[in-house]
Amino acid sequence: MPTSLVSSHAQSNWLIDKTRLGQRLPPRVVLHDLWKVQPSELEEAQNDALIIALDDQRRARVDIVTDGEMRRESYSNRFANAVNGIDIDNPGEAIDRTGAAVPVGSPELVASRIEEALKYISPERLVVAPDCGMKYLSRDVVFARLSNMVAGRNLVAG
Repeated sequence: MPTSLVSSHAQSNWLIDKTRLGQRLPPRVVLHDLWKVQPSELEEAQNDALIIALDDQRRARVDIVTDGEMRRESYSNRFANAVNGIDIDNPGEAIDRTGAAVPVGSPELVASRIEEALKYISPERLVVAPDCGMKYLSRDVVFARLSNMVAGRNLVAG
């Protein structure tokens, strides 16, 4: 069973205004209002943030690495800003996106959830990945979650 990051990775405080990002979820402001770097330096800053996200995934031993959504502040922002009259104030979140009291989840907890999933799907069809919303968290919490995800998968795989 491969592990992956199908959602966001923590975005650095030097890259994006996390306070404003978490005020209205998902954010419905134009992109340049949230980025802390100048537009002329944004691509380079996002590239640097991507290197950090990839390295964290490598160190956590995630099998399939992703960009961690470093180039966007929200998965739905572009859509929400393009369409008028859509109420997305309460999207139904799986975790506390403010970063408060976010459980890291032990490897044993991850393993128990994988074992439960394996009752319904074969290991060849299962990809172990975290829930979305990690961009709102600190890097150390995201790294711990990724590491525990891999460790939990390893407990099940033997």
